Amino acid sequence: MTYDDLGSPYGCTDDCSGHEAGVEWAQENEIHDPSDCGGRSASFVEGCEAYAEAVQNAAAEIEQRGY
Repeated sequence: MTYDDLGSPYGCTDDCSGHEAGVEWAQENEIHDPSDCGGRSASFVEGCEAYAEAVQNAAAEIEQRGY
């Protein structure tokens, strides 16, 4: 999954590499809560948060459908 796959919810400047790195890190570390994201780069944190928010939204949708 890429930042673009998530709809680029926070936008990005040039190439989205910081956001992509945040998404990749969140996936590798199984981050499911945006408050677990941190770092020195705002774009990295936003990428991590975007991934965690997508995970939470997917879980809520599954729960809502009763699966």
